[in-house]
Amino acid sequence: MGADSVNYADTQKNFAFLQESFSPDAAVGDLSGVDVLEELRRFPMNFGSPQLQLQRIDSVAPGVLTATARLSATVTELTFRNVFPSLVKEMRRGSDDERMALRERLSNQRLECSCTVNFLFDEETGRVERVEPNVDFTAPLSEVLGNLENVAIALLKL
Repeated sequence: MGADSVNYADTQKNFAFLQESFSPDAAVGDLSGVDVLEELRRFPMNFGSPQLQLQRIDSVAPGVLTATARLSATVTELTFRNVFPSLVKEMRRGSDDERMALRERLSNQRLECSCTVNFLFDEETGRVERVEPNVDFTAPLSEVLGNLENVAIALLKL
């Protein structure tokens, strides 16, 4: 059995676990239900060689767990399209040359990001009803791009 088969089997097993653990109407931002699970599955695919290392899990209140982790991931073409679209699409402010220079500096860089994820549980079912993820791109982008003005351009959502 090839590595792709093993990865597919692992992905299917993890997806089944998530389906059992999450409420059918679980929410992340504006997404809910099956779309939440799909987004959780799809987000890491926006990066090259993503690695998520869990550091700790804390119970911060009844029905609320906070996971702290470290995300290590490489910026790829897909990352630009889906995570940093301001470095792909035309903007009203700023020159294309400036944005393309930032894109070039960021391309293929390995980012080390701090992450937290809050899980809010339904008290009756014990299933996750809301997920509040937070990935801090500011610090690693500042290291690569040099200043907060450049970081703001990269993080701008069009």
